[in-house]
Amino acid sequence: MDIGVHVLDVFLWILGYPKPIKAFGKVDTKFGNRPNVVNPWGKWDPKQFNVEDFGMGVILFENGLTVTLETAWASHVEGSGTTFFIGDKAGATFHPFRVYTDKKGEMISYEPETPKDIQKAPGEFEAFHNAIRNDLPSPVPPEEVIWTSKIFDAIYRSSRTGTSITIK
Repeated sequence: MDIGVHVLDVFLWILGYPKPIKAFGKVDTKFGNRPNVVNPWGKWDPKQFNVEDFGMGVILFENGLTVTLETAWASHVEGSGTTFFIGDKAGATFHPFRVYTDKKGEMISYEPETPKDIQKAPGEFEAFHNAIRNDLPSPVPPEEVIWTSKIFDAIYRSSRTGTSITIK
């Protein structure tokens, strides 16, 4: 959840926070509680390790959209993945930021120009700090945080029960 929540939050923001209706998932610890594991994050005390090192979820939304989310901070592969979106009319990757689509019967890809309003937008921390200091509304609507939390709660519950979970 510590890594995946950010990816899911960006995805939901891009799509205007569609309503989730069901989730299935699995979280597990295979590396963090072992004393002999080496990884780029450095050393830690395996006896005090209390979070998962792998998580995955499949989320179904009211509009028919399906999202597959996988994240791991430790694995036996290098560069295990990237963030990408796949749709029936186009797809996109974040690193590098590219759009893939069909044009005149051929698949093309291009690096889109970042809209000027996004280029000039303040960072999340600065916007939140400004809201608190100046008694302004939060730049992140609370409903968005609640939906993201409900999705992750459903994924964790699904991991414990082995069943898909309805999100209300």
